[in-house]
This record gives sequence, structure tokens and C-alpha cells, in this order.
Amino acid sequence: MTNHGNMYGPDFTFLGIERCDLDVESTYADADVVIVG
Repeated sequence: MTNHGNMYGPDFTFLGIERCDLDVESTYADADVVIVG
């Protein structure tokens, strides 16, 4: 999947929370919410 970035510069995460990888369950296993989009 190609990352097109956003219109405001480089990638960023909401409130500095680490980015998760949906292919690696351990990156979001303890999360209450995962935002995909």
C-alpha cells in the first residue's frame, strides 16, 4: 500500500501515539480504539 502522506507535511500521529500496523497484532492488541483511514 502506498502512503500518500497528508497535505500538511510528513506523517504524524494523533497526540503522538505510536502508529500501529494492522498486519502486526501486537502493535494494537492493548488499544481501546484504532482509527483506520
